[in-house]
Parts: sequence; structure tokens; C-alpha cells
Amino acid sequence: MAVTSAPFVTTSWSIREGAATADGMPAVYLLKSLLWVFCALLFLQGLALIARRALYLGGHAAFEDAPR
Repeated sequence: MAVTSAPFVTTSWSIREGAATADGMPAVYLLKSLLWVFCALLFLQGLALIARRALYLGGHAAFEDAPR
């Protein structure tokens, strides 16, 4: 999703895109940047899950009794 949205977001930043209507949001490019923020947070969550499962498989008791 980050790669696919790259031209969309970079173009929006390069022209400092605003709303198409007069009473719209003045900085639409900031809203479109949230696509990359979402991808980064999702990636970090995946790393956290992988690390937690690796610790569990490694036999760390602290992760056996953790709430789910």
C-alpha cells in the first residue's frame, strides 16, 4: 500500500494540495500523508507480534501468562 500510494502522496505534497471546494480542508496533503503513517504503524505492529512469538517460542515464561 505504501508503494502504491507513493505517487499519490508525493504529488499531493509537491503541489501543496488543498480542497477542491472553497470551504474545504486547506491542507489535504497532510491527510493523504496518513496513508504512510498507517503503513508504518502496521509494519511496527507486525514486528512486535513477531518478536513476542519468538520470545514465547524461546521459552520466556513472562509471555506465557500474558493476557490476550
